[in-house]
Amino acid sequence: MTHPTRENTRRRLQEAQRAETVALADTTKAYASRARVQQRVDAADQKIAVAIAKLAEVSGVDRAAQLLDQPLGVVKRAVNSSSRNRTRDGAEHQPSP
Repeated sequence: MTHPTRENTRRRLQEAQRAETVALADTTKAYASRARVQQRVDAADQKIAVAIAKLAEVSGVDRAAQLLDQPLGVVKRAVNSSSRNRTRDGAEHQPSP
């Protein structure tokens, strides 16, 4: 004969393990979802950097900062980010000899 307290303890442990498994799966799904969204945000940020760099090329960094109502550092970082990515992308697309 088994003791009711052991059965209750075993049942509570199994319920807790099931709840933990569900919570872990939900957390994993949430992290995956965030990663997908972050990729889209990163792509949008890069498009913004390219657009700011083009504006700075046409108007100068000081004027671009003024037009965008952004600190000069923001414009300079966007220009640097854009040029780094153009250099990296250009190197990746070079035909091999």
